[in-house]
Amino acid sequence: MLPSASAAAWPLFFLLTLSCILLFSSYIVVHFLSRDASSWENEVTFFYLAPPAARAGIHAHWVAGTVIMLLIPLQLLRSVRRSVPCLHRASGRVILLSSLPLCGGGFAYIFSRGTTGGPSMSASFTLYGGLVLFAAFKTFRSAVPLRSDKSDSLVESHRRWASRLATLLLGSGLFRLMVALGLLVVLPDYVYDRDEDLGAVKKLLNVVAWLYYPLPLAATELYLRRTKPAPAPVTRRESRVPILLRSSIPGLDSL
Repeated sequence: MLPSASAAAWPLFFLLTLSCILLFSSYIVVHFLSRDASSWENEVTFFYLAPPAARAGIHAHWVAGTVIMLLIPLQLLRSVRRSVPCLHRASGRVILLSSLPLCGGGFAYIFSRGTTGGPSMSASFTLYGGLVLFAAFKTFRSAVPLRSDKSDSLVESHRRWASRLATLLLGSGLFRLMVALGLLVVLPDYVYDRDEDLGAVKKLLNVVAWLYYPLPLAATELYLRRTKPAPAPVTRRESRVPILLRSSIPGLDSL
C-alpha cells in the first residue's frame, strides 16, 4: 500500500504526467509527423541532412514513441487494471510491440547518422535503447505466468518490471523537457541558427543524455524498495520443518 501522503499526491502526479505526455505528443505530431521531411530544413538541419535510413528510422521512432506515450497513462491507472483488465493487457501488448520500432528506429538513426551531441550522446542513447528492450522483455516474461497463476509474488514481479519499463519510456519525453529547461537556464539567449557552432548546445545535450534515465530509474528503484510487500508469515507447521530436519539427521543439530 502507498503511504497516505503518496496516495494523496498520486492524482496530481498523474494529471501532470498526462499533461506533459499530451503536449509532447502533440508537438511531435504537429511539427514532424504531419509534415514532409524536406520541410524540417528550417527547424532541424541535422534531421533534414540525414540519409534515408536515418530518416526512416527517426520516423518509426517518433510514431512508436507517440503511441507509447499516449498509452502509458492507461497502464498507470489502478482502476483500469482492476476494472478493465482486458484493456490493460491490450494496451500493454501494444506498448511492448511498439518498443521494437521505437528502439530499432533509434538505433538506425544513431548508427547511420549519429546524434547531435556526438559519440558520448550516441553511447548513452544506445544504452538507453538496450535497457528499454531488456525491460520490455522482462515485463512480457513476467506477465506470461499470470495467465494461469495470479499469485502475489508473480503479480509483484510483473509490477516491478512494468514500473521500470514505464520509467524508461517516459524518459524520452523527460529528455526533451530537460533540454528545454537547460536552454532556458544555461543559454537563455540561444536562437537556433543552422550555421552556428553548436558547441555549447552539444555540451548541454551530453550532460542531459547521461541524466534523463539514470536519475528516474534510481528514484523508481528506491520507490520499489520502499513499497516491497512484506514476506508472508511462516505458519507453525512450516516453522517446525527445519527443527524436525535437524533432529532427524545425526550431527546436524550441533552445527
